[in-house]
Amino acid sequence: MISRLTRPGGGWKPVGYGSDGSYIVQSEKTGRLEILRAEDMNLKRLVVKLGQEARKFCRIYDPKLKKEVEVASRLTAAISEGCDALGLFDFGRVRGPGLYRDGRELIVHYGDNVRMADGRAVSVEPGKTGPVYEGGASLGFTASTPAASDADVARLVDAFKSFGTKKVSDVVVLVGWLTMAMYGSALECHPILALTAERGSGKSTLIGLLARLLGPQAIRRDGVPAVAQVLYDLENRTAALLLDEVEGTARNLRAFDAISENLRIGFDEKDEQNIARVIGGKLRKFNAPTGAVLVGIGLPDLNAATANRAIRVFLDALPERSRTHCNALLQHDNADEVRALGARIKVLLLKRWPIMLQTMEALTPMLLGMGYEARTAKMYVTLLAGYVTLTHNAAPAAVALQELVEQLQLKAPQEVAVERDAELCLGWILDRKVAIFDANGSARTTTHVTIRDALLHILHGEPSNRLQLVQQLEEFGIRPVWVAGSGQWKLAVCSSAKHDGMRRLMQRTDWVLGGWKDVLMRLPGAEAGVQKVARVSQRVVLLDMPAELLEMPTPEVYEFPETPERAQQAEVETVV
Repeated sequence: MISRLTRPGGGWKPVGYGSDGSYIVQSEKTGRLEILRAEDMNLKRLVVKLGQEARKFCRIYDPKLKKEVEVASRLTAAISEGCDALGLFDFGRVRGPGLYRDGRELIVHYGDNVRMADGRAVSVEPGKTGPVYEGGASLGFTASTPAASDADVARLVDAFKSFGTKKVSDVVVLVGWLTMAMYGSALECHPILALTAERGSGKSTLIGLLARLLGPQAIRRDGVPAVAQVLYDLENRTAALLLDEVEGTARNLRAFDAISENLRIGFDEKDEQNIARVIGGKLRKFNAPTGAVLVGIGLPDLNAATANRAIRVFLDALPERSRTHCNALLQHDNADEVRALGARIKVLLLKRWPIMLQTMEALTPMLLGMGYEARTAKMYVTLLAGYVTLTHNAAPAAVALQELVEQLQLKAPQEVAVERDAELCLGWILDRKVAIFDANGSARTTTHVTIRDALLHILHGEPSNRLQLVQQLEEFGIRPVWVAGSGQWKLAVCSSAKHDGMRRLMQRTDWVLGGWKDVLMRLPGAEAGVQKVARVSQRVVLLDMPAELLEMPTPEVYEFPETPERAQQAEVETVV
């Protein structure tokens, strides 16, 4: 069985043809896929791309000349026949250097050859179905690299403990994330690590340690990179993305929103792990990142889609022992030693792949039974199993895993008040300020109030003012409705994306194109209907009036420390 992608002298293998009719072959000179168009189908270019074997393939003996001659048409005909036979090629089948799964077994693509984790050869002959392995840079280790020892693992864990993590579980999360990134595409879930730290806490040192341990399996960038930078980095390899000095400044806002999409793509395993982009009029494929770390003093606020795929870790100032003694693995002079340690750790993880599987299978029902949401449970299962795999020689028993979960204070999910999109949307509407006109005789005054305050005046203010307030709110697509039959207040919100007043209220939001209708329909008791608004029948979302508006507003009570004069006066009043 052929498991090597390259060989001396080169050669080629047919792979298929592209949607534009170009032929796609795999060069045994580089192991890379080559797209051959009409201008490439000449001998000189083919020899450069495919190696000297391409020249040998088209040599024949000419009896008239009594010597060997080169007939380029023999090579081009063989390429076209072989590629046509395999049919249209799907670039989603391409696998660059990295780790992959075949059922429960682990496949390692070292860059120039492909083997199972136990060393068995894997066929790399392209076919009509199945993965196509493309050559590339080494993973930083080979099949002959020795595995890490228990002492190596202990040194590594001690290096992570030397940082000022706030919780015991943070060290477990860091070690688990490193293990997850080393397994790469072999795992289903790739959580995002959001690490916030104050100055001098060693955040750049930590991300440097991760980068050196991962080697070619990591891409490190400072600041918020452009999407194009990340895509090109991921074109020929699978890797985790390490972003240092990510700050929530105004100039980073648009760039961070753009990069967030790419961070999320690699979170879940998909049928096709590639990102498609049309560049220069041609469709190109890029690998999804296998995890991400965001490090900064003040990280940008993650949007909802990114936040529920991320785990936050907080670093305090370095502990006293780390200020007086620097761990050897954190010293820049030992960078080569750390890279070598990372290579040995990767080989150890290949041997312990069954432990990873067994631990994930044991932890999943445990966390789901505790009440964790499926996505949150999947993140913690991946990281906990990664920590266990690196630090244990065998899969722990269920009791030991239960003790680990309790030690990390994960016995019950934390109750976090999460603001849903529907609540955010309704809150945005109620907090928008609008101009309210008040006519007193011939004088006319304008007051800017929030819609919330205007509704409070309608519900609890002078009855004589209700009509003009309601009519003015209708111009913005909002109408409070009293339902006499049920004795309840309702709130009608125009749902048409073409309503001018609602579009003005929704400026600078994610719902400006009309998305507020579907979002508001998720609120309890919401229903679609038709209501007269500003004398015109309009499609509306009819909501229950928010409870905080139905309550009679009462003055807020504030406590302040008493001044000496006021305290003395109170004593006099008490005596009298």
